[in-house]
Amino acid sequence: MSRLPLRWLLLWPSLAFLSVGAVALGVFVERSVQRDLVAFVDDELARALIGQGQLGAGTGTGEGPVGTGEGPVGGRGVPPGQGAPGTAEATVGGDGGGGQSGAVGPEAPLQFVIGSDGVVTRLSAVGDESPLTDELVAPLAGTSQRISLDTEPRYRVRSAPGPDGTTVVMALSLSQVDESLASLRRNLLVGGIVLFGLQALAIWSIAGLVARPVNRMGDVAHRIAGGELDADVVAPSGPRETADLAADLATMLDRLRSTIAERERSAATAHRARRDMERFLADASHELSTPLTALKGYSDLHAHGMLQGEDVDRAMARVGSESERLHRLVVELLHLVKDEHVAQEVDVGAVASAVVHDVRAAHPGRAIGLSVPTDPLVVIGDPHRLHQAVLNLVANACHHTPAEVAVDVIVAPSDDRAEIRVVDHGPGVDPEVADELFLPFTRGDASRSRRSHDGAGLGLALVRRIAEQHLGRASVGPTEGGGATFVLSLPVADGSVRAAEPQASVAKPVNNL
Repeated sequence: MSRLPLRWLLLWPSLAFLSVGAVALGVFVERSVQRDLVAFVDDELARALIGQGQLGAGTGTGEGPVGTGEGPVGGRGVPPGQGAPGTAEATVGGDGGGGQSGAVGPEAPLQFVIGSDGVVTRLSAVGDESPLTDELVAPLAGTSQRISLDTEPRYRVRSAPGPDGTTVVMALSLSQVDESLASLRRNLLVGGIVLFGLQALAIWSIAGLVARPVNRMGDVAHRIAGGELDADVVAPSGPRETADLAADLATMLDRLRSTIAERERSAATAHRARRDMERFLADASHELSTPLTALKGYSDLHAHGMLQGEDVDRAMARVGSESERLHRLVVELLHLVKDEHVAQEVDVGAVASAVVHDVRAAHPGRAIGLSVPTDPLVVIGDPHRLHQAVLNLVANACHHTPAEVAVDVIVAPSDDRAEIRVVDHGPGVDPEVADELFLPFTRGDASRSRRSHDGAGLGLALVRRIAEQHLGRASVGPTEGGGATFVLSLPVADGSVRAAEPQASVAKPVNNL
């Protein structure tokens, strides 16, 4: 369905309304002027009748009652038919003598007298050329009225009865009135056409100003619908409504961009989660299949009687080792997916100190430093799981660096968080795989040596899981001078940072056992 543009919708109703108003005004003006001109002719006829003594002096407007003259019908003391032309000429054509005024146009009023017997007598010399016939005048006998006769040209006729049964009739041609009205109609038509054109031009320009910002925003909306989300909505300099519409369109576009960006991020996150899950399942299957394969192999050997003497003891030792490895793997997986933890106040400095003392006992030849603030740095969490996270970080540093490399554990406040940094000066971590270290079953970079191969790669994944459960985060970065720094950042309890900041981290001396 084809729809008109906004500019045309504004133009046509406005022009139609103005046209109807202009026509109504023209008709009103034409009727008013016609009424005034006819009233002027009636006044002239009334003055002519007054001059003949047929109307009272107070009825010159032609609207009052018709008076009765005191003298004969033909004039004051003048019998009908005597001196009539001269009287008519003096009465209508002059400008003095009793305040009489001239008739409209060059013609003088036509005068008729209708006798009591109904005979019409013409008193005007020019009446011979008049289209008024006796048949048209005779019906006015004995009446007092004003009528317009549709002759060619038209005449305005006024009659007044006399005291002796006669009736005086005055008539003036309306040719000049008709010519004036015709000229007025032509002027109104020409003026109306010119005014219509000017109005159409003005409305067209105003409609263009109103429609321009709407069209501009419509183009932007069309581009957005076509997928061009980088389109900018410029606030127009038009009325308030278009400015508000532009602001709302800009807000809608921003929300659309945010929604699409969020959807893309969600899709990317879902894709990454799916990929991680697939990787997790593949790695878990691989890690579980290794000890299970060994257990099945030794079981098959024993079932077929292929184990004798010392082979049985050696096989049982391997079964026990693989069973321990399988048990440890299952426990780590359970810890990784466990979501419940105790929420209480925990001093991370005390947790770090306990971990360092445990690791020093397990690695007596390793130089392990400890730096904690003198005042407690308290977080809300589960002390056992936090201990496990810190222990995994320190153990990871010990397992992936040579024995002669020192490891430092530093606890310090940072803004509104407590940070536990495990710093080593070993081979370091490749930045390209730094983010993947915290994924399940991920082992470190090949450049980081490993003292044993009994780990399943769940230690750092468990650290990240515990950090997320405590609304924190785990990260890794390079150590200045070489090595890797693992950071466990946790939100502190209210007031603990202010208590810890006045006295900065005080390092305890390294005590190698």
